[in-house]
Amino acid sequence: ERMTFAQMVDDTTTVARDLQATCGGLPIAFVGTRLGALVAASAAAAFPGTPLVLWEPPIDMARYYNEILRARMIGLLKSGQRSASTKEVMETFARVGVLDVVGSPLAYSLYESTRQLDVEDLIVAAGPRPVSIVQMSVKPELRPALTALVERCRQRGVDLAATSVSYDEAWWFGASGYRVLEVESGGLDVVPITTQFLETVA
Repeated sequence: ERMTFAQMVDDTTTVARDLQATCGGLPIAFVGTRLGALVAASAAAAFPGTPLVLWEPPIDMARYYNEILRARMIGLLKSGQRSASTKEVMETFARVGVLDVVGSPLAYSLYESTRQLDVEDLIVAAGPRPVSIVQMSVKPELRPALTALVERCRQRGVDLAATSVSYDEAWWFGASGYRVLEVESGGLDVVPITTQFLETVA
């Protein structure tokens, strides 16, 4: 309930350093999904040159949190419950300190410490390193926002690769009853794509 972005980065950095101490010379890479991609990018800054892979990172934090609130609203409606207005939800969220989103708790302190983050700035601040961004979408072409992000990062001296994996995100809105859909949706294709990238840059 008191989790912050800085604490998540510190935890990740601590684990990475422990792995280095325990595993000797084994190479380390940072991989993160959605909000975790921002954590990975920030933590990687303490490990110069280590590869960085971002799975479906949020490019616009306002839109990211709007999607979370929409998922919560749809989940409530599907279960027959009344959904409060966005204003009411945010007021309750700030007062209570935690919000249930499709069965997962979101701490208000984490929301507050991440809502102004910029993935582009985090990638650039991490310094020169191999970077790959994987889009997970029903459409094969890269979204315009991701294409623009790649171009801006390259203009700021970070050359990164971007690819798309076919993925049906219907589970996010509770349509599947929270069954695991990765195998049938193609989501697991992200694993070989990531390992191939890491093997290439190792």
